[in-house]
Amino acid sequence: MRFKAFNTAAAALSMVVYCKIFGYLMDRLSARTVGGICMVAGPVFTVLVWLFVAGGNWSFNLPLAGVVSAHKGMTLIILGSLVNAGLFGFVGLAHVNMLADIVPQRGRTVAMALQFAFISLLGAGGAYTGGRLMDMMKAAAPDGFGFLLPGGEVFTHIHVLALAQVLIIWCGALPLLLSVRMPNETIKFREAFDRVLLANPFRFVFGIHNARILAQPASRKNRFKAVEAMGDNATVIALADIVARTRDPNIDIREAATRSLGKIGNDEAIHALVEAAARPDSDIAVPALRALRACAVPDIAPSVIPLLSHLNIEVVREAARTLGAARNPAAIEPLSNLLHATRQAAVAVAAAEALSHLGDSSAVYAIIPRMRNPAISDCHHRAYATAVADLLGERDFYYKVLTLDESAHGSGLALLVKRLRSDIAHTGALDFDPSLREHIFTLVSETDRAYEARDLPACARALFVAACAFATLRYNTHYQDDVPGLLAALEARDPLFAAGAWYTAVLDGAFQRANAPDSLAPIRTETEALLGAYILASWSRTTRDPGLLRALRHPNPAPPANEPRPDKTA
Repeated sequence: MRFKAFNTAAAALSMVVYCKIFGYLMDRLSARTVGGICMVAGPVFTVLVWLFVAGGNWSFNLPLAGVVSAHKGMTLIILGSLVNAGLFGFVGLAHVNMLADIVPQRGRTVAMALQFAFISLLGAGGAYTGGRLMDMMKAAAPDGFGFLLPGGEVFTHIHVLALAQVLIIWCGALPLLLSVRMPNETIKFREAFDRVLLANPFRFVFGIHNARILAQPASRKNRFKAVEAMGDNATVIALADIVARTRDPNIDIREAATRSLGKIGNDEAIHALVEAAARPDSDIAVPALRALRACAVPDIAPSVIPLLSHLNIEVVREAARTLGAARNPAAIEPLSNLLHATRQAAVAVAAAEALSHLGDSSAVYAIIPRMRNPAISDCHHRAYATAVADLLGERDFYYKVLTLDESAHGSGLALLVKRLRSDIAHTGALDFDPSLREHIFTLVSETDRAYEARDLPACARALFVAACAFATLRYNTHYQDDVPGLLAALEARDPLFAAGAWYTAVLDGAFQRANAPDSLAPIRTETEALLGAYILASWSRTTRDPGLLRALRHPNPAPPANEPRPDKTA
């Protein structure tokens, strides 16, 4: 009798606890979805209980209570009831809720009466059939079916009935339930299954607790903590409650909601962030764009591009950074226009970095003049240089070089010199022209020496002559004291290479005139010298590939016999 009392109490407690959790889920997901999830999860615990149920006792030595013994089988069955009673009880509640949504107002009472009558008939028929089957199996195999289960018990008629229940639920009742189409259902069963059953159970329960705080009257402090926690735990199931908090009366909670949406980062969260940023009356556009940058996708570009003309400079800056993270080529032209037009240094840097993310090499000619403006800060100077480097070579490598050189003068350039020497030594095309290889080695050593001595003009001169040597190696284009002619020839072959060669020529003072703008002045900073060496190193890495080098030097098929061949010495 005590076992039955404990089992009944466990079932009642399960119903109380689960109604709190699954009632919230039903409001967010729909009765059909939550009922299906319960019908998937319930049989799992049924199978586990009856597979591992066993005889004997467990003994525990508890403080103040001494040694406590518990029967293994009874304990497992009570634990199973603690879970299953709530799950299967909620299936019945889901049925009632589905009836209320599906059946028209007229005749609803009769429909519910018919449902419960049908359920009662099925219950009576199931009990009668189960009893008959149990009598037949007991008569056929009174001592069980001869093999042991993992818990140590013999497989008997009780286990057959438990497995039959599982098969009927999974193969019969569950497909019938999922075949019902509910009005205004916004989430698919598979997605809801992933959010509920495949989530960390502790995070899931904690998320439901925080969601209930948001849905009920609470203090600002508690709501703020709940919103933050839901973002940290990526509580997708409560996404609708987080979205609602983007319109909370408290600004701290509104901003916390945008951060949490960015951490969740699914399609629904992204859509909510875009909407929050694009609202004309929104005061959380900046935090929304910052959160959106962590989960940006190309599809957001059409909604974010109009923000580049926003009256708030901070919104424009964050919109540019978000478009760079979104990697949508449609944003290249608006960002280029912004880079040319803006007078705000922070906005220009953000546009330059965004264009570097998008790979727009033509932006080099707009970024370098801003980089070489003597009025900008050293921080922005290096930011522009990094953006140029990302466009002209391997992404993030120049940033590593720059940080190395900050720690010890010359260490960043030493890394570039090491790469240059290795690449030139392994360039097969130079085996047939050892004088050109030796010439490049000499120029690399001269660059290293001049940089170490902080002789920037000598360093710039070595970089430009080395760039001319690479032009000869890669494109068989020779420099003959005509910088515009050299650049025009390279522009026709490789605009990106031409941009790098133009930069080294600028550092060497090739365009220095009395009325020339500051952007064409000779070399001024070590950052500019490092960028020039980095451009050479990016060329040397591709020059090592023999197939690529042949394609660079001979990009077009041979001309017809009646057409003159180009003069490669020009």
